[in-house]
Amino acid sequence: MRRNYRLAGYLLAAAVLVGLMASGPQAWATPDQISSQQTVPTRTPKPPDREQEPPTATPIITPTAAVATTSPTVKAAGTPIPMATPTPTATGVPLSLTVRANPSRVWRGMPVEYTLTLVNRSASPIRNVILLDALPAMLEPGGIISGAGATWQDRTLRIEKDELKPGERLEVIFQAIVAENLPAGTTIANQADASAAGGLQAKANVAVVSPPAELPRVGGSCDADR
Repeated sequence: MRRNYRLAGYLLAAAVLVGLMASGPQAWATPDQISSQQTVPTRTPKPPDREQEPPTATPIITPTAAVATTSPTVKAAGTPIPMATPTPTATGVPLSLTVRANPSRVWRGMPVEYTLTLVNRSASPIRNVILLDALPAMLEPGGIISGAGATWQDRTLRIEKDELKPGERLEVIFQAIVAENLPAGTTIANQADASAAGGLQAKANVAVVSPPAELPRVGGSCDADR
């Protein structure tokens, strides 16, 4: 058995010797011999690589068109929409003139009664009012029955008033005498004229008729409005 141990030792020594011979002379050289024969390169340790971080994604901003929105106006059901209220104004023309004659049938030499009525139908005062009645042929001036300030100027009746208030009237009553030479069957038209500040004007006329000679005298009246 001791022989076997010895044989195993020889074999182990032989194996080590073979390994050293295969590795070359440096395998059994001393450190000093190795340093004198060659320079052993040294390797600079490289820091461990950092784990590569994934690139940060840059967000893409898509422009959004601005949309204008209008909030609808909601009206409560049953709420009435306010309506413009028109300002009341006077109806018709500012100056209204009326002429009346009595009687409407006339004979030679008889008086005819005329009534002139001027009314302010506007909502404002009318100033510098003048009322005239120029008598036509076959009529002669007679007496003035009513109408303060009325006068005859030749064959024209004239009356003036500084201001005529809204709704106020200016009235004159006078007589005219039918001419003695009036032919039978003649129509006599009498016209009155009114004027005021601002270019306001009004006209009115009335006609009386002389009947044929064979008809008897009768009374009657005739009105003319404008």
